[in-house]
Amino acid sequence: MMAEPKSKAPAKGRAVVRELLPLPPGVDALLGKAQLCSAMGASLRKFQGMLSAGEFPAPDTYLGQNPRWSVSTFNAWVAARKAAGPAKRG
Repeated sequence: MMAEPKSKAPAKGRAVVRELLPLPPGVDALLGKAQLCSAMGASLRKFQGMLSAGEFPAPDTYLGQNPRWSVSTFNAWVAARKAAGPAKRG
């Protein structure tokens, strides 16, 4: 009996980033830093570094002083990273 192949785990220190679930047409939720960090599997400090280095898009809007990104912005960023391949990832 053959053993099932093991799933390919990300390299140490690499987060697995997946697109968020699609939303109904015309709906685009806003996400805060904590929600993005959770979706990315990254710490707030890592996220802040990516934002400062221009590796993550600027916020779409602010609620008070709190930056917010749309789900479509996040999904577009994920798609761009996938298209760029591992050599372009930060």
